[in-house]
Amino acid sequence: MKGIFTAIFTLLFAYCGLSQSFRSILFHTSSTDNGLEFIEITGTPGMPLTGMHFINIIGKANSTEAGVMRTVIDLGSYSLGANGLLLIRDASTEIAPGPDPETEVAVENFKPNLFNGTNTFVIVSGFTGNEGDDIDTNDDGTADITPWSNVVTSISTKQGVNSKLIYADDFGGTYIQNPYGKGFLFYYNNQWNFANMTGDIMGMSVSDGTYSGRQITPGKTAAVLPVDLSLFVLRKSNKDVMIEWQTASEQNNAGFDVEKSNDGSHFESIAKINGAGDSQQFLNYSYTDSKPFNGINYYRLKQTDTDGGFTYSPVKSIRISQSGSVSLYPAVAVGQLTLSFSDALTDDTKLDIVDLGSGRIAHTSIIAAKTKEYNLSTTALPVGTYSVVLNGGAFSESLKFVVAK
Repeated sequence: MKGIFTAIFTLLFAYCGLSQSFRSILFHTSSTDNGLEFIEITGTPGMPLTGMHFINIIGKANSTEAGVMRTVIDLGSYSLGANGLLLIRDASTEIAPGPDPETEVAVENFKPNLFNGTNTFVIVSGFTGNEGDDIDTNDDGTADITPWSNVVTSISTKQGVNSKLIYADDFGGTYIQNPYGKGFLFYYNNQWNFANMTGDIMGMSVSDGTYSGRQITPGKTAAVLPVDLSLFVLRKSNKDVMIEWQTASEQNNAGFDVEKSNDGSHFESIAKINGAGDSQQFLNYSYTDSKPFNGINYYRLKQTDTDGGFTYSPVKSIRISQSGSVSLYPAVAVGQLTLSFSDALTDDTKLDIVDLGSGRIAHTSIIAAKTKEYNLSTTALPVGTYSVVLNGGAFSESLKFVVAK
């Protein structure tokens, strides 16, 4: 397995009536897994984790590994430190600077290593299963076996296309898209943030198992981000989209990229907005997207520091209805597929055929402006289920079809 799949797990525990949330996960760095993984948990100071287990569930699509509980760690012998932190590290991991004295530190042998790729992480109570058991026996992305009495908290990270399998939503949790394959995921100010890992993450340098950071350092209670995002909303204005956000404070903030997507996974920057640098007062920002896609539009903010570090806001979505529609026939194509547009296209429109089984693009072409009907040969496509994805100007649409022989 290439890369280190390192996880800092920080949780505000929901057990015995307590509230819960994850704080951060550091995973898949540019080094090796062996000896460098660790989990960080937070909650009520001094709280024992009796009856608790940490579980890493594989989300690899089109594989018998989907749903397999790859790594299980019994937390029952541990308690949170006097500062509410427990750091469970692999035997070789070094943390620099060292954890706070109040942090409880434990050593585990992370074998097997945490999975690289699409993952679900859970903390459960009353665990009755075994490491290596499969909770998704038909590999459809839904857990049909739950060998525990209660899920304390859960989070999934999804890498790549929609066919990847996540399970946190089965347990009342959520997921975040991993745009890098490698990265640092952390929860702060009521939002998830993702930073790339290329040897340096958000000021956290990673080298030979030594971790040090100005934003989040394992075992340290302080976590200060350059920008405190207090508001991020989308509003319709006729057929435009108003993107508005507010910061409560800024530190070394170079600015924001407004990023847009039509599928919630692949984003492009549509605007750059300068930041205030340093500020301790509420500041308001806005941008108008005058060319939204027809249908669901996804937006996020990429905040960049003056030193090049960056974080992402949560993803927000809004549906915009433009004039015109497209239909596809036949739904089961044998040799040819036809797209019919209610109004002639106003712009050249990109057409992608996506194989929903593999997530790969099987065909790409451009449909010329003013087209009302477009025929596409499917003879070169293997039998399977596909999606036609159209993008052009203000037009965006996705339609499913099946290829038969």
